Amino acid sequence: MKKERNIFKKGKHIKNFSIVDNKIYKSELSVASIGLLGILLSKPQDWVISKQYFIDNHSLSRRDADKIFIELIDKGFMTREQGKKTKENQSGVSYKAYEETIIVDLTK
Repeated sequence: MKKERNIFKKGKHIKNFSIVDNKIYKSELSVASIGLLGILLSKPQDWVISKQYFIDNHSLSRRDADKIFIELIDKGFMTREQGKKTKENQSGVSYKAYEETIIVDLTK
């Protein structure tokens, strides 16, 4: 009996694609967090992470964005640092996203 094909791949990609480690998909992250992390990892390394970007461009509510960011931080895929407020960053909060989980020293 012939197996039915359920996943269709384009083939070899030459441009406009991202490579993401499969560990992310095997993690305990929710589907929403996997999606947001995938978007973050597709951005340039100097891209400034902003909750507002996802609210404005990806139809997320503030509550959903907060929930996803908290999950990514709790699972070690993101860090949050409070810095000085600037003209460019009015909240003073900066985020960093990681392809692999990290251990954060909470005693600092």
